[in-house]
Amino acid sequence: IGQEAFCRNTSLSQVTITAPVDTMLQSCFWGCESLVNFNIPATGKYMAPAVFRNCTSLKALTIPAATEHICRGILTGCTSLKTLKVEDSDKPLYFQNNYNTYPDGNNELFVAAELNSYYQGRDINVKDWNYHIVNSAKKIELSGSMTNVPNYFTQNDTALTEVTIGGNITQ
Repeated sequence: IGQEAFCRNTSLSQVTITAPVDTMLQSCFWGCESLVNFNIPATGKYMAPAVFRNCTSLKALTIPAATEHICRGILTGCTSLKTLKVEDSDKPLYFQNNYNTYPDGNNELFVAAELNSYYQGRDINVKDWNYHIVNSAKKIELSGSMTNVPNYFTQNDTALTEVTIGGNITQ
């Protein structure tokens, strides 16, 4: 899906993708304020920066097992997001910080307002250890194929009340 393909379509509330889409380019759904439901196709391998930035009605999102690369700030401004799941896979998810023009200064991979739950079922490789994976989550579950909890996973998260560490985690 091309860069800014559906950007700022404020009435768009649902997107259904039945085609084998594997790439979503920068800001392709940025500012779709009414977008509540979005199913990333199981074939989705790459998500560029700001794919869902300011989709203020988005409630839940699952990053499929096929996703290999994800860029910083894909969920910045998604103030209604309550559930985020990174599906199980034996392949790690690579985080890329190739979008250095954010004025907001956020340094989290997944920025959202007060997640009720965050599930991560596989390792995430982050090249820059100054980045947190998630912030503002009440409940975090780390399980599935995940083998380690990376440095700086979450910090200063005043909403966090419960963490479950299971599966194959050894460090």
